[in-house]
Amino acid sequence: MSTLKLHDERMLQTSDSVFSLATIDEDSGVFFVGLENGTVEQYDLRTQNRVGRFDVQVKMITSLLVYRTLLCSASYDSSVVIWDLRKVTSKTQASFFGEEPIAVLRDHKEPCSSMTVVNNLLLTGARERFVKIWDLTDFKKITEIKQDQSPKQLLSFPSENRLFCLGDADFVQTWEIGENGSTIKRLPELQLHRDLITSACLSAQYFFTSSSDGWIDTYSRDLVKQYDTRTSCRLEQLKFANNYLFASREKGDIHVYKQT
Repeated sequence: MSTLKLHDERMLQTSDSVFSLATIDEDSGVFFVGLENGTVEQYDLRTQNRVGRFDVQVKMITSLLVYRTLLCSASYDSSVVIWDLRKVTSKTQASFFGEEPIAVLRDHKEPCSSMTVVNNLLLTGARERFVKIWDLTDFKKITEIKQDQSPKQLLSFPSENRLFCLGDADFVQTWEIGENGSTIKRLPELQLHRDLITSACLSAQYFFTSSSDGWIDTYSRDLVKQYDTRTSCRLEQLKFANNYLFASREKGDIHVYKQT
């Protein structure tokens, strides 16, 4: 892989402003978008068409995570609602009509800005500078980590115990999370950009970051820089799926980049 290329100027067309993105996994044909109106929309990556709509919150979706069969959505009311994707009520236009969430997590004082899973534990971060660690079996809080800065994005590679925490800075805080959250060890910070890091995402092999000056940097899994890509504007969120990099822009639309 040598570069990223804007793929045919294609964009996903959503029904409202985009605030959060999520995928099932990078090989899946399913992509989820969290909107300002509290709705989550589901898209088929192959056709770019909407195939599902979930009214999961009453306020803006601030973070979205899909893990195995769980859809986790965070709202501006500081709650995190967890749904079972096996309970969709229609195969042609998926929804949760008539279904109840399997859990509602309420411990943050401010809206949850990001979520990830490490060692089968759910980690949620909010502006009060705490990362909460939850058991995905009984959905109870295990412990919390105090950050130096507000964690606006949490990331982790599959099958690893490293947590990457992005804040309003040009570096990334890293942590090692022990099994069952029993031990938490702070690791050296990563200095990846000369400017503010606006977003990042992971694939099975790569670590992508975007900065406020309009660049996307691509690193290998062991965090060795591979190349950089110039974009036309500041990017707010990145997600990777099916060899495509989805970049949410300030305007609310989503540009699609292809690995070449």
